[in-house]
Amino acid sequence: MRQRIAARGVIVIALLTWSVTAPAQQQDELRNRPIPGWSFIPGVTIGTLFDSNVGLASEPVGDARNEGDRQFLVQPSAQLVFNGKYTNFDAGYRGYLRRYEDFEALNGYDQRGIVSLRRRATRHVTFYASESYTQSPTTDELELNGVPFSRVGSRQNDVQAGIDAQVGPFTSVSARYDLTSVAFDRDSPGFNGGYVHGVVGTMNHKIAAHVSIGGEYRLRLARLDDGARDITFHDAGGTIHVQTGPHTSIDGAAGVAFVSASQFDASRTGPYFRGAITQELEYATVGGAFERTFVPSFGFGGTTRTQEVRGFIRMPIERRMYVQGTTTWRRSNPLIATELQLDTLRLQSTVGYSLSRWLHLEGFYHFTRQETQLGGLIGRHRAGIQAVIAQPMRLR
Repeated sequence: MRQRIAARGVIVIALLTWSVTAPAQQQDELRNRPIPGWSFIPGVTIGTLFDSNVGLASEPVGDARNEGDRQFLVQPSAQLVFNGKYTNFDAGYRGYLRRYEDFEALNGYDQRGIVSLRRRATRHVTFYASESYTQSPTTDELELNGVPFSRVGSRQNDVQAGIDAQVGPFTSVSARYDLTSVAFDRDSPGFNGGYVHGVVGTMNHKIAAHVSIGGEYRLRLARLDDGARDITFHDAGGTIHVQTGPHTSIDGAAGVAFVSASQFDASRTGPYFRGAITQELEYATVGGAFERTFVPSFGFGGTTRTQEVRGFIRMPIERRMYVQGTTTWRRSNPLIATELQLDTLRLQSTVGYSLSRWLHLEGFYHFTRQETQLGGLIGRHRAGIQAVIAQPMRLR
């Protein structure tokens, strides 16, 4: 077990360390410069990949291997954007047409969409709202906490609305409402569709030129498994933000988390921790984060004590070439002791080359791995190449 944990730590550290030694040019090459006014961005991505475990089956015993197959992928997309002095609007859609070479029964068309609005009402007050929808053929393509990997179709919808306000020269407050709903294509003991309402309030006060402290409170009400599981979460604690340099920021939070599930006559109280660091180097941007708390689960038990480590890298290698990568490790311990613990690892990396402003060629590699405390192990490798075609058009 210690060797497996150490290996995951090496993956995170290696991803972050690699960015320091690799050559690069200008970070601006990875940033989309906003176009004033209305713009429309039609696009299509065409690619092919190899999937090492099309059925998301557990690792076989002995020399046997999981079933793999080649896949042809077409992703039509469209995005409508408005950038104004006080208002920003963004609406986008992307479809995923999948065609397998041998396993034709797994062919399908999935969809993802997003819409967001941000409005600066006054010099000190900003309102915002967003909604995103994702339909996926497998549970490993969505980052759903505590959900076992399976070839089960899933749909996730996230809604946010909030306000940010500067109430004094050194003090700011914010409030946000969240709604997450998840549904699965089939019923199973490991999948609990439902929804989670959440309200978050924060206050920050600048005590020095580069240091801010504050407090936060979060209430979440989860109704899962057709109302069979009603769970309440309370988090209250303090926050800190430190700008240690012009290119380095550190964020942290700590407090007390309380969760209760009345139908199981179960409750837990414990500390929660959260920390993140972002470093903008001369040739790259890297970062890492850690979190430990109680969170709702759409899988076993309805709630878990979760530990999560994340790392990311974004950097150009030269004027036309770029590299991006993220990795996440998560351990989910269900509140109900008889349920299964899940250890989940995700790795995504992309190497791209810009042939022109509207055409990019990319090679990518995605790895997902999940292990239960009973020894079940599911691993999936996907690697391929794709051409990304997108051309922004300004609307007059």
